[in-house]
Amino acid sequence: MASLSEGFSAGFMDRMHRPGNRGVEMTDEPLFLDCEASSLHSRDSYPIEVAWGRSGGEIESHLINPYRYPAHWRDWDPAAQALHGLSRAYLRQHGEPPEHVAHRIEAALPGRAVYSDAAAFDNFWLGRLFEAVGRDCPVACRPIDALLQALFPRGQGIFYFDPETMTYATLEKLCVQARIRCGKAPHRAANDVAYLRTVYALALERA
Repeated sequence: MASLSEGFSAGFMDRMHRPGNRGVEMTDEPLFLDCEASSLHSRDSYPIEVAWGRSGGEIESHLINPYRYPAHWRDWDPAAQALHGLSRAYLRQHGEPPEHVAHRIEAALPGRAVYSDAAAFDNFWLGRLFEAVGRDCPVACRPIDALLQALFPRGQGIFYFDPETMTYATLEKLCVQARIRCGKAPHRAANDVAYLRTVYALALERA
């Protein structure tokens, strides 16, 4: 769910689960993560798809079956469905048990530096997943802006030298270029992970 910045109350965001491995030293290679969810502006929303991947290599992606928790995972927003294109019926047929997805996250992500372009949202949805399966979430996403800012430390914003125009450009332009290069439609988790790592690759080229 790319570039989300509003719609959750302060109390809602306070419910985000904190990682259980704060003392673990992070590895250097970043991973990128994205969640799709049942809705964008509800405290009852939950994840329906999650994907992650390193800066190169395969992207691991999982659909989540919300019907495993019919008493709690009832939230659904047609506007969100219009973005990601996933219906509850499709998720019921093709989604995996939340326990399996949580297990894969526990196996793949603890101790890694994980970045998202909507970290507060994705952390909340990861927390909802692990809350449902009765375990602590072992990972917390960091804002990708922090990763990019480390590459371009000068000034308040993020600026880089664009060899195409021979001028200094902003992060917004880099993101547009990344979306074009990535060539994948937004609002599916694997596609958004591919986009995020393309943003990072372009930033490395220009740093």
